[in-house]
Amino acid sequence: MQKTTTTPKTPDELRDEAERLDAQAGALRQQLQQQAQEADERRRAATMAWDERYAARYSRAAIEADVDQAKAALDAALAGNPLVVALAAYLTALRGRSHAVVEQQQALNRLGRPSGLAPAGPTELGRLDEYVTTAAERMASDRVAAELAGCTLTVKRQETRPR
Repeated sequence: MQKTTTTPKTPDELRDEAERLDAQAGALRQQLQQQAQEADERRRAATMAWDERYAARYSRAAIEADVDQAKAALDAALAGNPLVVALAAYLTALRGRSHAVVEQQQALNRLGRPSGLAPAGPTELGRLDEYVTTAAERMASDRVAAELAGCTLTVKRQETRPR
């Protein structure tokens, strides 16, 4: 390798070189700005073209029909689910009770008898997990009680058996 030596530059040469480098940097900045502007224009044109295509094929009626179809499929699937059927029957009974209590109170009022204003109770379902958890706990308690009763009977029979 050869060692290169540079001769010290004069202040005028340094100024000239700085101006040349500054001009190059300015040209590069301008080129980069031009490229960025062109890229931005391409993005805007592509977005506008996409918006035009989307707006042309958009159909609110078709979207609503899709939603209605999905809702009908969900309703059909839920209508076949025994838990949903049981919940619907329970809700029907709750609302029937409320209606019957109100009718009875109104009839007694029309007859001039005291109605007692008995509360009709809830007419809406609570959270599903409450029903499921309560039913599971009740079923488990019943099973445990039955098993314990079976064990007690078995133990008593064994104790009373002659040896």
